[in-house]
Amino acid sequence: MPKHVNIEAIERAARAKLDTRIEAVRTLAKARQNKLDKQAEAAAAEREDTTAWIAAIRQGWNEDELKDLGFDPPTKKAPGRPRRRRTSAAIGGPSATDAGHHEGTGANGDTPDEADAESLAAQAAG
Repeated sequence: MPKHVNIEAIERAARAKLDTRIEAVRTLAKARQNKLDKQAEAAAAEREDTTAWIAAIRQGWNEDELKDLGFDPPTKKAPGRPRRRRTSAAIGGPSATDAGHHEGTGANGDTPDEADAESLAAQAAG
């Protein structure tokens, strides 16, 4: 007499195992989303803290005074403006040191940022 295979019982057992595994993945997915949400909140709080720190400095507080009040400096620096890409003409052109100037300053002693700002202002005016 051939052995009888209970297909429905096998399917129920397989589904029970799959359901347990699916539940584990569902729990993992929820925990991962919670982690990502908390990381985004923490990043926003870091930005807010850094912005408030900078605002306090701009209002006349110095770092030592803020530290004396119990405020540690922000753990991350405020993002600056992105660096400008150098063009091939700027790479091959004469440098400030070739013209007898100190590296890092323009013809009138300005820093590169100040010189850039003056150059842009002159271009806009003329």
